[in-house]
Amino acid sequence: MNLKTLGLFVGYCFLIICFSACTKTNDSSPQITYSNIAGINATESGLFDFYINNSRAGNGLNPGDVVGYFSVLPTTNTVTFNVASTSSYVATSNLDCTAGSFYSAFLGDGGSIVTAEDDRTAPQTGKARIRFVNMSTYLTGPIDFGATGGSKIITGIPPKSPTIYFEVDPAMTSISGYNAGTSTPLFSIPVSMQAGNVYVFYVAGTTNGTLTGKLLKQL
Repeated sequence: MNLKTLGLFVGYCFLIICFSACTKTNDSSPQITYSNIAGINATESGLFDFYINNSRAGNGLNPGDVVGYFSVLPTTNTVTFNVASTSSYVATSNLDCTAGSFYSAFLGDGGSIVTAEDDRTAPQTGKARIRFVNMSTYLTGPIDFGATGGSKIITGIPPKSPTIYFEVDPAMTSISGYNAGTSTPLFSIPVSMQAGNVYVFYVAGTTNGTLTGKLLKQL
């Protein structure tokens, strides 16, 4: 191979390398880990729509209905409830979200929103996990929760304050609520749980006669 041919060959190889470098796909963009939000109608009565950042995520939620989880950017997100099929605002709240985390937004009696980060870690073998939240406007003082006819699980819970999670026997068939430090149930709600699942139990109601509760599965 003479010098002229060698020079042409080297130049050709150089062009191929440059072209390959220029046309290589750039796939180094960072991957986003999203946050996740659910909306819960935890009121005594009423139909509501659920919005995340002004986009409707759920239509006509009945009491006890859950919608989501919806993936959102891990930043401050706005959750809102409107009267169903209207622009009539009920309540809104800002929720600071962390990447990879799960959150619930509870609409309670009186137009209040309570937000909480959900722990979806599976319980120990043979157990269920449960947390409690009082969304009632009638129960204005601290209350206790426990298995009906059994020992209390947690005591002295203020209104609108979700508890931590507790591991319980899934054979529990009813949950009762009490004024803190008392032994006479204010309400007793039949429940059905399964081992390996995670739940939230909320209580709603604006009067003594309308107190009710609902067990919702989170995992």
